[in-house]
Amino acid sequence: MGSTILDEKQFAAAVNKAALTNADRQAAAISKADSYSFQIAHPEYRRTDKNNQLVNRWLTLQGITNPTYPDFAAAVDALNAEGLLEIDKTAKAPSTYKSPVTGRTYDSLDSLIAQERHAALNTAPVISDEEREFDNMPFDEFQARIKDAVRGEQLKANGLQTQKNGDAWITLHPEYVDSTHNAHLMKMQLAANGVSDNNASIEDYEIAAQQLRDAGLLTLSKPALAKQHAAEVRRLATEAINTPGTVFDNTTKEEMYDLPLEEVRRRAMLSNR
Repeated sequence: MGSTILDEKQFAAAVNKAALTNADRQAAAISKADSYSFQIAHPEYRRTDKNNQLVNRWLTLQGITNPTYPDFAAAVDALNAEGLLEIDKTAKAPSTYKSPVTGRTYDSLDSLIAQERHAALNTAPVISDEEREFDNMPFDEFQARIKDAVRGEQLKANGLQTQKNGDAWITLHPEYVDSTHNAHLMKMQLAANGVSDNNASIEDYEIAAQQLRDAGLLTLSKPALAKQHAAEVRRLATEAINTPGTVFDNTTKEEMYDLPLEEVRRRAMLSNR
């Protein structure tokens, strides 16, 4: 019978959990126990999504993967010093510590931490329906799901790089209007050129855009086009003025003799174009 429970996210979580070593599992169990202990000892810390995200972010930036009680305390102290956390200033520090997990009450913080860790390490793990389904998955289906997962991750990576390439191309073309209409046209043209929208280079974008522009299909910014046109006109005018031998060249024969050799060479190259 094929798997009917695990979606892509659940399957990935089951694979990651199955790959954990005993040491990893123990570290994760201790970290979870210490998290509960910290919350019990610090009722002033509000367990809001915002607070938890800030603490987790701080721990990640410190390179801490399985934080213990001192790590949680350091994170909260650092963030609170910056005024970033929501704190209940009316909450009082407890004199005893009752665990909502084991139901036990402890007289000291050290006892709470030690006993909660002991309980976490010696409690039989609860096997979820997803884990049970993963364990009973036929090997051929497991292989197929692994291949699909690897392919999916590669497509995501390619998609991110393609998006960066597209953004980089846009910076080169201020006249391009970054609209849904243009995006659909670019995707269609890339596909017509045999380029996947998950694997397009900057050059691929340039070719597709030029084809669409030549066909008059792209929506372009008129102010940007006018600016580009003005810049091109100025370049042509400057080139015409600086080209020797034209009506704009007012250099006399006497002045020619006094020109540096490099300038004479430059003028000779321009006049031979």
